[in-house]
Formats: sequence, structure tokens, C-alpha cells
Amino acid sequence: MKIIGIAGCGLIGGSFAKAIKSKTDCQVFAFDRDESALCRAELERAIDGRLDDAALRRCDLVLIALPPCDVVPFIEAHGAKFKRGALVIDCAGVKRNICNLAWQIAQKHHFVFIGGHPMAGKERSGFERAAETLYHNASMLLAFNEIPQLNELEKIKRFFLSLGFARVVTTTPEKHDRLIAYTSQLAHALSASFVQSPTADEHAGYSAGSFRDMIRVSSVNPELWSDLFLDNRDYLQNEIRILIRNLASFEAALQANDRARLVELFRQGAERKAKIESLRTFRETKGN
Repeated sequence: MKIIGIAGCGLIGGSFAKAIKSKTDCQVFAFDRDESALCRAELERAIDGRLDDAALRRCDLVLIALPPCDVVPFIEAHGAKFKRGALVIDCAGVKRNICNLAWQIAQKHHFVFIGGHPMAGKERSGFERAAETLYHNASMLLAFNEIPQLNELEKIKRFFLSLGFARVVTTTPEKHDRLIAYTSQLAHALSASFVQSPTADEHAGYSAGSFRDMIRVSSVNPELWSDLFLDNRDYLQNEIRILIRNLASFEAALQANDRARLVELFRQGAERKAKIESLRTFRETKGN
């Protein structure tokens, strides 16, 4: 993969551009509706040029780092212009709807589509916050309906690992959305809810790491995250219901002045954390 196109030059796409230019000898061409982002990318030499139709036809790989609602329209508009056999990977935080539609377009126009999700980010977006180190030690998730041939898959994995990713995890769109509802979307819903307490106005001098951790992801793009939530509402609703039940257990123990129950709830939480940390270490050791 020597010529790479990037649609979307914000935090995610811009960080890909910077990492690719820093760590590989690939040419990078980019598209963004924001002219200032493209100008800045050119000034910083993060890209070699604009991703026009002529450049798109030469690309071996196209990374689509657009909002979820824009991914399929971009593929529809440019499907006939992708190089035959080119690899097209999106970077959206939901996969089922995008993958189902994109695979149909890919089959029609003879390119290869893979659903992608780089597990990295910041609270704020934009090219000005892009960094070549954004993906250092992160996971790159790849969602397939049919896994590519082994040599193709290994080539894709080597590419992402070369950009600083610690691991490349293969999955299905269904499993991706089910797990992301818990590991990412629920955390954002909780953070936005937590910071709504009127007590937050008085936190100065009374807060430490736990407060900062809880509110960190409340400063997100509300339109983007609303789309992500709605596209995954079935799995996310289920996780919210589980969280409400768990919080209700604490509330009930407090209402009953039940110290033993509170001790048990905290013990269960500590044991659960130890178990999932052990599983994570085991899976990372095994490279899965």
C-alpha cells in the first residue's frame, strides 16, 4: 500500500495522516470540507496533496474518517472511482449499519470494504489536535463479514502496527457494536449524567482524580455522539438498564442503612475488576 487516501482530516484522519507520513514512505492525499484543515495539513506536510478524483483512482487504501452519517454517502458517491481491488476502511464508532450498506457497494464496484474503529481519541476534535502518536499502544478494530485471505489480512495488520497500534483485533459488526455500547458509549452517557449534578458547581478544592476521570469525556461533540448513540440504541439501552439496576442496589443499601450490603457490593466490584484485568492481560499476552 503505497498511495493512501484519507477522507476527513480532523482528529482521527489527521492523526492517521501524520502517523503515516512519519512512519512509512507512503504518499497521502486527503479530503475535508474544512479548507483550513486541509491548508494546515499541507503546511505541516502531513499530506502530499488533495484527494480529488484523479488521486482517488490511484489509492491502494482509503481511510474514511468522517462522521458516521457521512460514511455511506461518501462511499456511494465515490464507489465507481475507487481503484479496482482497493481497500476501503472506515473509522466510525458504530459498524452494523455502515458495514451492511458499504459491503453491497463494494461488491458492485469491485473494491474491498472493511469496517474499522481505531480505539483512540481526545475530548476535542479537529486537525489542530491531531498527533502522530495518537494511536500509540491503542487497538485497531477491524470488522468483516468474510475474513480476507491470510496474506491480505497480515498485510493490513502490519500496516496498522507500523503506525503505533499495539494490536489489531478482528471482530464482526454485531460483536463490535455490542461491546462498544459498554466500553465506550455507556461511559460517555455516565459522564454526561454525572456532571449534571448541581454539586459539580462546588467541586473546587473537594475533587481529585476520580472526579476528573468521571467528567473527562463529557466534553464531546454532542451531534456526533447523538448519532453514535442512536445507531447503537438497542445495545446501549440494555447497558444503561444494567447500570441503573446496579446503582439502585447501592441506593437500596443506603436506604436500609445496610453496611453489610454495601461491603458486599464493593467486594463484588473489586473482584470483578480483578477478573477483567486478569483476562485483559491474558488476551494481550496471547495477542488476541
